[in-house]
Amino acid sequence: MPLLILFFLLYLVESITNLSPRTEAIVSGLADSFSWRIRIFLALCAATGWIANATSGARSAAAQNRLHEADSRNPAAGGSSHEWGRALDVNFTKGAVTLLKSTPKAVWVASGIPFLASLCGLRWGGNFSNYYDPIHFDAD
Repeated sequence: MPLLILFFLLYLVESITNLSPRTEAIVSGLADSFSWRIRIFLALCAATGWIANATSGARSAAAQNRLHEADSRNPAAGGSSHEWGRALDVNFTKGAVTLLKSTPKAVWVASGIPFLASLCGLRWGGNFSNYYDPIHFDAD
């Protein structure tokens, strides 16, 4: 039965998620063991009217170090799920509303997106204790 449910969810993902070419390229570069969760998450978001605009997925240790040097709140190389292809940074748009890194936590929570992420077993960066990163979703 669980296999049947998984196939249904994958069918659902393919039938209602029409990712932009950029978002598709970023999601396709994620680890296989993680990307299926992200695809289901993005399908659930799309079903509620939220369109995903991915900005970052898998990244090298060198790229992670550059981010850390620019802002020390970002983890140094070896400390980010992005380096293993197990994290996605994504903005969402619904009508005239766009959820960005600068969008207050209450607006993100009211959107329902963090709840949908939790249903997919994803951790939301808006709940990080040391750094507010609401566009970040990972499987740690």
